[in-house]
Amino acid sequence: MSEVYLGALTGTSMNSIDAALFDFRSSPPQLLAHHALSFPELLQEKLQTLSRQPCSLPEFALTEHALSQCFVQCINTLITQAGIAKSEIAAAGVHGQTLLHQGGASPRTTLQLLDPNLINAQCGLNVVSDFRRRDLAEGGEGAPLAPLIHQLLFHDASEDRAVVNIGGIANITFLPAAGAISGFDSGPGGALMDEWCQLHQGDAFDREGQWARAGDPNESLLEAMLKDPYFDQPPPKSTGREYFSRDWLEGLISSYPSDPDTVQSTLAELTARSIADAVSTAPAPVQTVLVCGGNARNLYLMERLDALLDATVAPSDNYGLDAEWVECCLFAWLARQRMHAEALDLTDITGSANPAIAGALWPA
Repeated sequence: MSEVYLGALTGTSMNSIDAALFDFRSSPPQLLAHHALSFPELLQEKLQTLSRQPCSLPEFALTEHALSQCFVQCINTLITQAGIAKSEIAAAGVHGQTLLHQGGASPRTTLQLLDPNLINAQCGLNVVSDFRRRDLAEGGEGAPLAPLIHQLLFHDASEDRAVVNIGGIANITFLPAAGAISGFDSGPGGALMDEWCQLHQGDAFDREGQWARAGDPNESLLEAMLKDPYFDQPPPKSTGREYFSRDWLEGLISSYPSDPDTVQSTLAELTARSIADAVSTAPAPVQTVLVCGGNARNLYLMERLDALLDATVAPSDNYGLDAEWVECCLFAWLARQRMHAEALDLTDITGSANPAIAGALWPA
């Protein structure tokens, strides 16, 4: 079997698809090619609406179809640009758009919008998808999954590390020099900042954190945000944008009125402070904090993390893989584990009762 796998996903910020090819014959796996596709504006608006309010079944189905066609376009473009035959790709691990994730609820539920059948038929690949629900069935949170790839890529036997993945939601992985890894969702990443920027600046995101840098946080609003019970909840825990939502934000702003500039600065500080607080709970003090995900390019946020943490803070680029492509590597690796029928052990991360084979397969 080939050891070339493709990973593709959309982020919690709902603005694009990232896809990349990896060769797992080398250790760490070698990044062969990558491609990103921004969503059409109408599709992004529809996805954000679906995540906030009920919709009709036809609306849901049509949005899923449009999203899946974007995945087809992104994956086929990547393969063409890479100059690789589809027969050389063992499988594609494809993670759809998360519309709902309630790991701590009863019953625990998760919903990713995607039709793997379309990708399977129009890309001609083995497709592996639906990665979270087996973990939920085993009593786990279903998230985060990223600690498994963080261990593969970034573990170092000479120092205690943490990896922070800052997508729409931020998650933390503790990588001790020796002993079991652990991880959990720390809270908001970039999703609230992105949505606020779209509402008040008309831009998809706050480039390099320039807007947040220009303002000053409202300390009273920030403290009210940090008093949310999620932050004091012990792991295992996971969350999503349906919890840290625009409604959540606007409810707090109504009690602590602030202008849009101040809110953006406060949201950046919320992300930085909640991550720093989460890192402080590590089993042993960490020497290095590696940052991956799209918000590793938010220079202001990186500066705030560097100021708040008593550790070296650096993007994962400095440790072997560019920050933007770490999650693609995760889903490529998850596809590999499924094709090799290898179980995932998430018991120390999500709280699942047993290791289990994750992901459903649509064979080519």
